[in-house]
Amino acid sequence: MRKPFVAIVDDDSAFANYLRTFLSLRGYDTRSYSRGDELIAAVKQGDPPDIVLLDVMMPGMNGIETLKALKAAKPDLQVIMLSGREHASTIVEAVRNGAADYVVKPDDPEGLGEIQLDAAIKGAIEKTRLVSEITELRRQLSDDQDRAFLFWGDSPDMRSISNVIEQVSDSDVTVLIRGESGVGKELVARAIHQRSPRRERPFVKVNCAALPAELLESELFGHEKGAFTGAATTRVGKFEQADTGTIFLDEIGEMKGALQAKLLHVLQDAQFTRLGSNKAINVDVRIVAATNRDLEAMLMQGDFREDLYYRLKVIEVTVPPLRERRAEISHLTEFFIDRYARRYNRPARVLSDELRQLFHQYDWPGNIRELENMIKRIVILQDEQLVVREMSRAPRSAPAYAAVGAGSSIPSPPGAPALDEDEDDLDDLEDEAPEEPVATAPRGSRLADVAKSAAMKAERAIIEDTLRHVHWNRRRAAQQLGVSYKTLLSRLLTPDAFEFVLDSELKRAVRSQNFLTLVTVEASREREGMQVTADDGTLQEVAQIIGSQVRDTDLLGHTDKGTLAIVLLDADFDHSARVIDRLVSRIESYKFPAALRIAVGAACYPTHAVDADSLKRQALSRPLVHWRGGVRSSADQN
Repeated sequence: MRKPFVAIVDDDSAFANYLRTFLSLRGYDTRSYSRGDELIAAVKQGDPPDIVLLDVMMPGMNGIETLKALKAAKPDLQVIMLSGREHASTIVEAVRNGAADYVVKPDDPEGLGEIQLDAAIKGAIEKTRLVSEITELRRQLSDDQDRAFLFWGDSPDMRSISNVIEQVSDSDVTVLIRGESGVGKELVARAIHQRSPRRERPFVKVNCAALPAELLESELFGHEKGAFTGAATTRVGKFEQADTGTIFLDEIGEMKGALQAKLLHVLQDAQFTRLGSNKAINVDVRIVAATNRDLEAMLMQGDFREDLYYRLKVIEVTVPPLRERRAEISHLTEFFIDRYARRYNRPARVLSDELRQLFHQYDWPGNIRELENMIKRIVILQDEQLVVREMSRAPRSAPAYAAVGAGSSIPSPPGAPALDEDEDDLDDLEDEAPEEPVATAPRGSRLADVAKSAAMKAERAIIEDTLRHVHWNRRRAAQQLGVSYKTLLSRLLTPDAFEFVLDSELKRAVRSQNFLTLVTVEASREREGMQVTADDGTLQEVAQIIGSQVRDTDLLGHTDKGTLAIVLLDADFDHSARVIDRLVSRIESYKFPAALRIAVGAACYPTHAVDADSLKRQALSRPLVHWRGGVRSSADQN
């Protein structure tokens, strides 16, 4: 292991020799210079030290001037200023110009000065190591992105996108990126940033669909202390964080109207105010937005501001789905195998001809994200048969491009393709529903029973189609259906009503999401020494509690009779833990009957399971918290 290299710059040769001895005894390589310009020349010739000990008072070029020149030649160089005495003005100037520390030359008999100098050097070395690691990680990330970008030359559409990126990168115009989920819209945004003059400045991503409108405004623009209940401290928003850099507004179509107006003001005037403040804040930010929604249809329905639409659409880039660029599948497959084999320390597998053929025949409803997750699974498990079986039995699916989600009805155009690959299964399920009970109904009620059954089936079908149409956004679905959110929630959480819908959506989500968490809530009563499912009224109470704790776009329903479930989409461990904590606290505060037993379980994909069925089993078998007779117990689960 190479010893740290420390350069000493001091015109006092005796003190310089003392420092060389002091440092050599502690395992450092040293070199001394009597003038600052000598070290500057060495640095410019490509021989920089790890640490510089620089005397403040020197003839000719003094220490502060030398510091400025060193930082200009090598900004990440760690420089510790040395002086015979402390001068507050000199310390402030040194730190302002980039000095890592300021130390008084050691000359006390107790050796306290040497201890202070040794600590300063160790701190500077640690900072150098961290800077090197961050630089290397950024280089690897940039290499990964650049390598992925190289694949964008195999189709005319992608070559056109690549040309547009090169042309617009050096300007500050707003770019709107469109395409289905998982096609690589964020990659296009990052490519624009990496090729722009702002590449060394922050790139800040905001998912506009991940937060309610009230929280999204605070996330984007920040808030002052006391601006609303719970605002205990002042918070800097994403726009301030992205100042002089680029902000990427993903899922811009999910932004509410009031927030669209505030965003328009930022685009026009380059300034905004935090929540709870009247002070205008000026920012220099490039805005790149992305959506998988039909913004033109949203304009017609009044769900998206026309002035904002044209402000965002200065340059428009549409990324085609993976099924339209199959020539890239082989390159992307090799890229992901190499990436995850290195990340997870696994051998790089060569895929079988059978799987490669399936890859080229598959319609990829989840696009590149789905391909990436499949490759990740193969690399981790070192077994491709699970993926082969899954793809062999998977019917071809319809495009995942989102529709507007507005209006009073949810018709599919005549002759339009099926919205979901599992609709045939749903038809089978309905065909299997027994009609015999109707024939045995009491005389006089038969027609009413038939009408009720038909109405329930029709209601279920329209709710299901609407939810798929708006990508499971329940509030938007309620608006389309002309009912209240609470009414729709009660329909969704009626036992047995939508168990199949949740299962099919869970399978789809597992195929196309990077991370998700399944949270299950079981409710049962003890009867004659046995645990039986809670009554429908109790289940509805539990369901209302659950529905109030999740985002509109998270999946919600039943996995089994008596078991309610939430699927937290795009949810990392921290977000999932916060949701579960809120859910547990809400259940805890609710006065349920003492005889009721409630168990909350959870499992994360892909950490705990490799497919939807095993994810359900893991969640049901992992009770994090349960209550029996009103007494809470916690299970020690990882």
